[in-house]
Formats: sequence, C-alpha cells, structure tokens
Amino acid sequence: MRMNRLGAFLFLLPCVCPGMAAAQEIGTLESRSVSVEWDVGDWDGPLALTRVTDLLLGDGDEVYVAQPEYQQVWVLSEGGRLVRVIGRKGQGPGEFQHPQSLFWKGDSLAVWDRNRFRVSLFTAEGVFLRSFIAGVMSEEVGLLGRGSIVRIDGGIRVEDVISGRIKQRALQRQDLRSEETDTIAILSLENSRAQVHVGGLIQNTVQPFSSAPIWKAWPDGRGLVLVERSVAGLPRHPTFSVTVFDTLGATVIRTAVPFDPIHLDDETIDWVIERRMVPTLAAVEAGLLPLSRQDVTPGAYREAFYLPEIHPPVEDVALGANGEIWLRRETRGDSDTVDWLVLDSSAEPVATIRLPRDLEVICPGEATVVGARRDEMDVFHVARFRVLRSGANGLRNRYAPNSAKTVPRWLDGDQR
Repeated sequence: MRMNRLGAFLFLLPCVCPGMAAAQEIGTLESRSVSVEWDVGDWDGPLALTRVTDLLLGDGDEVYVAQPEYQQVWVLSEGGRLVRVIGRKGQGPGEFQHPQSLFWKGDSLAVWDRNRFRVSLFTAEGVFLRSFIAGVMSEEVGLLGRGSIVRIDGGIRVEDVISGRIKQRALQRQDLRSEETDTIAILSLENSRAQVHVGGLIQNTVQPFSSAPIWKAWPDGRGLVLVERSVAGLPRHPTFSVTVFDTLGATVIRTAVPFDPIHLDDETIDWVIERRMVPTLAAVEAGLLPLSRQDVTPGAYREAFYLPEIHPPVEDVALGANGEIWLRRETRGDSDTVDWLVLDSSAEPVATIRLPRDLEVICPGEATVVGARRDEMDVFHVARFRVLRSGANGLRNRYAPNSAKTVPRWLDGDQR
C-alpha cells in the first residue's frame, strides 16, 4: 500500500496492570493522529533515493537527506521536490565517501562521513565551511554541545559479539580539541548482532528483536537519550528505563516506564524475516549476488535470529526539536501500524500516536513527522506527515517517576 493512500492513524495505549508497585497514575494521555503531506521515492528518475541513513529538518519545509551511496546530501522542499544537492564523491574538502549522519552545529549543517571519520560543516545552502576529525573508527556518532561528540567505537568483529567474547562496549563523550574521552555508560552487546548464512555467503546484520540498550543524540547537540529495555528475568511488574544526559555526559533525568509484556508470536517473526529478505532478493534479481532465489530462505534467517519469548518493549527512539522523546513500541505482525509513546522534555508520558509500521521516524514534532521507509519493491521513500491533535484518549496509564527528577536544564539556553 503506497503511503499517499494512507489515512489518519489513531492509537489507544493499553492499560497497564493496576497492581503495579511503586507507580503512580498520571493524567490521561493525548491521542495524536497523522495525515500524509507528501511521500517521494521512485524506482528510477530524479527522486530515485538510495538507502536513507539520516534526515534533518531545516528552515521552513526543507528536509536534508543523507544519501551515502550517492556520496551526497539531498535537500527536499515544497512537497518533496529536490531543490539542491550538497557534496560529491571524493576525499577532498566538502566531498564524501559515506555521509552517514546529519546534525546542526549552531547554524551550520554538520555531515559525518563514516568512512573518513570526519565531520564536514556547510552553510544551510550547501557552501562548504570546514571539517574536523571525529575520533577513531566508530559505528555511530552524535554531536554534544559546542565541542564534543558522543560515539561508540567500531572495529569489533561480529563473531566476537555472537560468541560472547565481547559482551559490552562503552558509550563515550570525546572532546574534539583535547581528544580526551569520558565514559557515559557501559552498554551490553548481548544478542545484538547476527550472521545469516545464505547460499554460502554470510550476511552481518542487527538482531531485529535485540533487547540491548539503544541511544540517540539530539541533532542540535543538546544532549542524548539512553533506553535500557532488557526482557531477561522480568520482575512481576516490569519497566524499561529512560535516561537523559546533558552535553557533558551527566545524567539529568532517569525514569522508569512500566509495560505489559507481549509474547513474540510467529506472525511477527515471519513478517520481520520477510522484510529482511527483501534487499537480498532484490540484489539477487539484479545479479549483484551469486545466488538464486532458492538460496534465500526464511529458515536461514530464523536460525540466525535471537527469538526471545517476550518482545522488547521499545524498538527505536526518535528525538524532537522541542525536546520530546518518541519511543516506538512493539511491532505486531498482524497490524499495518505501530504504536509510539511520546514523552515530554521531562520524560513524562504526554501522548500516544500510531504510525505505519514500515516508517522509520527520524524527525518527530508536535506539528509534523518526517521519516524514511522502504516499500514492497525495496524502493526507499521519504515521507512527511501532518500531526493532528485530537485530545485525550480516555485511558489512564501508570508511570514510575524518578523522585529526584529536576527541571531539564539541558533545554535551557544555547549549548550548541
């Protein structure tokens, strides 16, 4: 089903167990819905997007799109029209090898090149300013404040993670001037990576049902969020935790959110495996892999995937420019939509929203939501939705707040 034919989506958050200990009731949550403003992406032509690794909102309707396979950043505006291209393939100033992530460093567009380990700064119009090295090899990078980055070191072999020889990694803050690093948190790697054996070839991939911690930095460098969501040895009244760190890596908010455990059913597993097979089958059809369609079987993925009894309660995190924290809840194989829980800048639940399950939300907000998706033909799209405020959903949730919670000072002033 194409995105532009989707209607509005409503979400009603299930009630949490009324006997929950150490929890208190909060007011009813606002129920938000969305309608499509535009959706772009073609098999070929001027809007034939490659893999979308990041999006960033600019002034007005502009959306910056990282296109690593083109070694460029595209700028979309006015209904998804391509208005300009930033950068080109190369190793020189203003050139990219793999533009992975986008940030705002003050008024400058910052583009992290994963292969060159550097951040390049441009004006919003795409004029190159300067670049700087962003630490050593890393799988993920975010900006923190005016002069530091947050990162996780790369270079770890998947085999060592799968075998358990390497069980954790440090989430670090690195000063760009002194190159000194501080550890913000230690993250478990258990059940985070997989190797799928397909027709004699090995594919390294992220475990779709991993309960390892996930983190995300705000694109303007104001701070970062860490969600710990383990489903191992759940207590009677389980919770997942949300921690907010400031630009120095200090904890400013930590809170627990209760959830109802949901059994991981075969229909959900089959849907996820089917989606994971799409790019491999497309590569086979294009002659890019020395395989036949018969080599790509669901059994190979099922054998490689970690399949817990309970679905991890949070699948992804998206951060809004207004300080909101959006948490993607469990994907269900029998539904075309997925539920999101919206926390305000103090990490208090304030709203719920339902969105298409194939949409990766990257730029959420009170007025608009922008994200990327991949359709049934493995064509990448960028879509923008208008958020409709429809009042409280009439259900009460339970929430375990941090009794020592303070005003989120990380939101005060310009820390970029």
